Amino acid sequence: MNGLRRTTWNTTLINGMRNFASIRRTATLLTFTIFVAINVCYTACSRHSSQPVSPLDAEAQRTAEQFWYSALTKCGDSYYAKDNREIAGADLLTYQFNDVSVEVSPNKLAEADRLNGVEWQGLVILLAKTSRSHVSNWGEWRNGSVFTGNSVVLKKVNGRWLFHGRENFRHPLKKIDCSEVPQ
Repeated sequence: MNGLRRTTWNTTLINGMRNFASIRRTATLLTFTIFVAINVCYTACSRHSSQPVSPLDAEAQRTAEQFWYSALTKCGDSYYAKDNREIAGADLLTYQFNDVSVEVSPNKLAEADRLNGVEWQGLVILLAKTSRSHVSNWGEWRNGSVFTGNSVVLKKVNGRWLFHGRENFRHPLKKIDCSEVPQ
């Protein structure tokens, strides 16, 4: 009887240790899963959190949108423009953009910038979900913007907004009439 009791006790102890190991693995897996979920949520939430926008950042966004949208024509669901850069043959290019937006990325100002009257500086980018260009016929649709001049340096210096450091910056795109859109 003593041997049977000992075998039963050993079996119970071994089963208990197996259950403990199983519970420990489950707890470790659960802890890891919770850690990953919190990390993913934190990363996603912090990337998309609505941080307070400074008045200068909001003004830069409005200025950038006015700059880009002033050269785009909305016809139907798309925006169109002609290339206005001083590049041979550029005037033959017409662009079609879908789901257009303007992104503003402020740069940190150095002390020398402040001393030179720079109040704000950054990069403004014309974004499109899809786009294509036309020379003699329409090219294939591409993800993003096919227009390579879609980023411009914007600065506010002594109360004036400057594009690429100039007040009279030649816009890289030119507005067209819907009747001029190639078929």
